[in-house]
Amino acid sequence: MKILTLSLILLNIHFIAFSQTESNPKFEPEPFDYVSLIQKKKGHGVKKEILLITFPKRQGSADTSSVVKYDQSGDLIHRTLYSQGKPYLIADHSTSKDRKTTKWKTQPVAKTDRISVNITSYLPNGKMSWFKNSDINQKGDTTLIELVKFTYNAQHQLLTRTDQTNGKVTLQRNYQYANGNMIKYTSKPTNSSGLTSFLYTYDNQHLPVKKQHIITNSFGEQVYQTFNYTYLNARVVKERYTNPEGDKKDVLVKYVYDANGRIKSFRAAQDSLFREVIFTFEADRLVQINASGNTLKALNREFQIYAEYTQNHEPFTFRKEFKYDDKGNLIGETEFLNEVKRRQIEYMITYW
Repeated sequence: MKILTLSLILLNIHFIAFSQTESNPKFEPEPFDYVSLIQKKKGHGVKKEILLITFPKRQGSADTSSVVKYDQSGDLIHRTLYSQGKPYLIADHSTSKDRKTTKWKTQPVAKTDRISVNITSYLPNGKMSWFKNSDINQKGDTTLIELVKFTYNAQHQLLTRTDQTNGKVTLQRNYQYANGNMIKYTSKPTNSSGLTSFLYTYDNQHLPVKKQHIITNSFGEQVYQTFNYTYLNARVVKERYTNPEGDKKDVLVKYVYDANGRIKSFRAAQDSLFREVIFTFEADRLVQINASGNTLKALNREFQIYAEYTQNHEPFTFRKEFKYDDKGNLIGETEFLNEVKRRQIEYMITYW
């Protein structure tokens, strides 16, 4: 299972050139959305944000990770990424007046013969119509074009996604629906006979209760992984999925919510191995995550903990603290592994 940590999720969101949520729809239940933590509030008025990261065990002092700038309407206009305290990538962003087109121009700081340009076009209803990534050399010649197109049904649900490289189709994705629910998603590279499929089953409330990941190749069709979901008051309270690696034993995750319907805790277990995570809120803000368990092996698809993933089965504790400014924007994260400060992130925000 690919290990995707909470910390990396939060950090990588800052590096995404443009949103492709519509291009990769997700239908599984999500008890908590980490993205909402760092999204700016509506009418945020942010002019500039500097992201600083400190690893106490490494250097002790903060390193700049990125600098992001917005215009007065709140649209992103510039981003500079840093490595070891030095800028290495500059990206300029623009949005058309009718908001139907966005454009990124990205260029490394070091001398290079290439710049990258991304253009994304949206339909009047806000759905993504297509996006194109181009590499351009110093002579102005386009050396690479990646084009992705989308089609939708009358209900504005995604039907197809077609990926092309230099005019040739490289990947085809198709989505099938019944009673308003997506029941099948397939992905097929054109240079391979293999096919990846996801099949969904729903209850009478249109909630997904089962998901199957199926792989088809020259050896036939194989169910790679199965997920089962149980709900209470339309919220997932149990999730059981097969582990396709190693011993292939099931993982059971149980979720608990507070009176406001927010995630309060969850426990992921595989036989005697477990990890428990508790969320603490103050008013409408998440202020702390506490985790403990007897394994550093990844168990759950959504709630990974930033730790030394040695895959060893050993006790650990983890704590993550969040700070906000008076406008509700996130300005700080501090992580502790076994009570030792592991990492600190600061968001230095300047407002218009």
